[in-house]
Amino acid sequence: MLLTKKQAERYVRHLIIPEIGETGQKKLLDSSVIICGENTQEITIPALYLAAMGVGNIFCILSDNRGCASLFADVVDLNGDVKISEADEHRSAACRIVAGSSRFVGEAAKTAGSEKNFIPTVVCVSGRWKGMLKVFNDTDSLHAFASALEVCAQINNPFSFALALGWTACAVEAVKVCLNLCDENNKILAYDLLHMNFVSYGENEQERAVNEFCGDFVVLNNEAEKLSEARVLIVGAGGLGSPAAIALTRAGIGTIGLADSDIIEASNLNRQILHRESRIGMLKAESARLSLSKMNPGIRINTHVEYLSRENVNEIIKDYDIVVAAVDNFSTRYLLNDACFFMKKPLAEAGVLKFDGTATTIIPEQGHCYRCLYPNLNERLINPTEKGILGAIPGVMGFIEAAEIFKIITGAGTLLKNKIILFDGMDMEFDSIDMDKDPDCPLCGSNPTITRI
Repeated sequence: MLLTKKQAERYVRHLIIPEIGETGQKKLLDSSVIICGENTQEITIPALYLAAMGVGNIFCILSDNRGCASLFADVVDLNGDVKISEADEHRSAACRIVAGSSRFVGEAAKTAGSEKNFIPTVVCVSGRWKGMLKVFNDTDSLHAFASALEVCAQINNPFSFALALGWTACAVEAVKVCLNLCDENNKILAYDLLHMNFVSYGENEQERAVNEFCGDFVVLNNEAEKLSEARVLIVGAGGLGSPAAIALTRAGIGTIGLADSDIIEASNLNRQILHRESRIGMLKAESARLSLSKMNPGIRINTHVEYLSRENVNEIIKDYDIVVAAVDNFSTRYLLNDACFFMKKPLAEAGVLKFDGTATTIIPEQGHCYRCLYPNLNERLINPTEKGILGAIPGVMGFIEAAEIFKIITGAGTLLKNKIILFDGMDMEFDSIDMDKDPDCPLCGSNPTITRI
């Protein structure tokens, strides 16, 4: 046995993934990753995801280290197997992550790579909505990218959905580097969460990718007021619910409801970053409330700890404007879909399995519903808890759900209405597929057979 019984229980969702297994998990526990960021708040997301997934040593290089002691305590409480500390640029590691604004990334990337043996470096440069992600394997290409960023203007942004997603994707890439699962195609992933566009650029298209990223100048009117008045219900305070709740809390949503009747188990902690080892046995909704209140004491958080059913779903949903489906079973997805359809509530939906994820947004009477996409799913064949989940994959999809909620509230951008996003974390690719409403859908079709909850 490479792992202890306690570790096997904690990382079970990784152990059943063939690409990881016990050998891969032990390799992660023996690995070191460097995180380079502007401040403690920015590196919170990658630090928590790397710790959740069991990267044994996390070294942080910060321009502003205020608050790092509190973050480090949270990381250790999330996973006692992990050590985290500050470090300098001379520290060696299996992988390095550099993420932030174009100015910060440009400067940090220019100073990186001076070590004798180059450290594979995952870079993410982000504005508020747009970002670029690339893995570098040599000094020259990293420094060339840093120089290309000099054309980008600096923008002072509120909470950046693009950076939250980017940091999480960086954690995925860092784990793949540690496990030798990264390919060598040198592509740049460029993404625009405002319009849900994802494009992969080849090695010779770097200038084009940078120029596209530099157009991230979006100003939304009355944004703060709309957010503060919004009421969002998140059903599920686990793998998907954690990132969605974090993003919406930091963005300034006025009221967040957390619906979850489960208690925290050790096997949840490879992906559910709102929770802690010291809270095992606590209700997830209450644990999430504690973590979110610490992030933003000004928001109102309601908890609903009863099991969601046909008898109570309308009563729980009725006081909220929008619903986030962050659940791990299809029966609850169908229930939420049907309830939101009859109550005319927008619904953000996502799912994950191994290295993959999906996301869509359902606006009742304006497009497809969940039953149009999946009319008759067999849960026994597609149960993520039985087939495994890489810890940070729900993070990517949960932040996409949160971005969709923000856009519904503010009226900005383009939604995933009549579209579904397919995410392949192994290849770090996103595909968008247009979806039509199914005229034979039993709920929203021309001759519905489902007429009530």
